Amino acid sequence: MDIAVAAEPLLNSLLDDDVLDGGYILEMSFYVEYKSKAGKGSPFGEHHRAIIYDVVPDYDNIISAEASGDHINRVSNTQEEMGPVSAKDELRDHLTVIVRKYLDQRVKFHKLEFQPS
Repeated sequence: MDIAVAAEPLLNSLLDDDVLDGGYILEMSFYVEYKSKAGKGSPFGEHHRAIIYDVVPDYDNIISAEASGDHINRVSNTQEEMGPVSAKDELRDHLTVIVRKYLDQRVKFHKLEFQPS
């Protein structure tokens, strides 16, 4: 949780700038591996668009929801964005299996050369 406290000013600054026509673009979820006071979904930062969970993520449901696009508000003059993710072997293998189910729904999976071991 110490890293979250240290990152809070940066997160708040990022979300201050995250506005488009009076609306917001970015929401974030953080999952921690140890028991914290976060509960099963505590808002973090002054904007309440970052949530900390102390449960194991349900990757299948998360990826399914993102792939469906049902919870994504579309705005004009925007483009799709992609961000790299580094993960250990076991998690990366698990995510590979899940993502393969959604390759026909504009989901792409690229393995980066560097990965933590």
